[in-house]
Amino acid sequence: MDTKITLLQEDGKVYIPAGGLVFFCDAPVATDGYQARALWLLESAVITGAPPEEASRYLATAQRHCDSAHRQLVRVREAIATYAAAEPEEKLTLLNQIIGDAEMAISAIHLATKMAASLPGLYRVREAPVPAVIARRKDDVAALRHAFEHIDERARGRVNKMPDSSALGIFQFYRLIEHGEISDGTHALNIHADATELLIAIRDYIEIVWGKLIVRPEAP
Repeated sequence: MDTKITLLQEDGKVYIPAGGLVFFCDAPVATDGYQARALWLLESAVITGAPPEEASRYLATAQRHCDSAHRQLVRVREAIATYAAAEPEEKLTLLNQIIGDAEMAISAIHLATKMAASLPGLYRVREAPVPAVIARRKDDVAALRHAFEHIDERARGRVNKMPDSSALGIFQFYRLIEHGEISDGTHALNIHADATELLIAIRDYIEIVWGKLIVRPEAP
């Protein structure tokens, strides 16, 4: 049976011309519009075939990090929503949770962004250029990832082992609580609309590239 993927980037579906069948992703859609599709991407391969082994591993890993990043962001948003009304003795616990989850979210967003941005060069999919939002946000995300990764050095007022007045910017946690913004003082990512837009763009782009690299299953 001939199979064809279309519009994976819209609503998570596989269209199969024979019989007019549609295989939908039935994962719940979050209130911000994000739908986790890493598992569905693998499940759809049973019907459509999959990219070569290396590309399948790479794309599935990127998609998994995209979904993971969204889960962490949801935790951050939910904790921030309860922060203002929390009792004083609860706020420090909440703040530590918020910061820790934000660090893990940035780590996952960075890897998903980096992997998505590398796809045209790795797999010759130049007919599927990297979406503008990924190209626009990747430097900010990389800078935030670097700041968190080297936060031990930043705590001592240093960047790349040298004294730097900007080092303590990553500790401005009030910006996360008050403005919903992960920031190092120079680079920033809003955890609401901006982060959701980026993750949806990454997820959809991974699906587009997956579809273009599929090795079609041979007819019996």
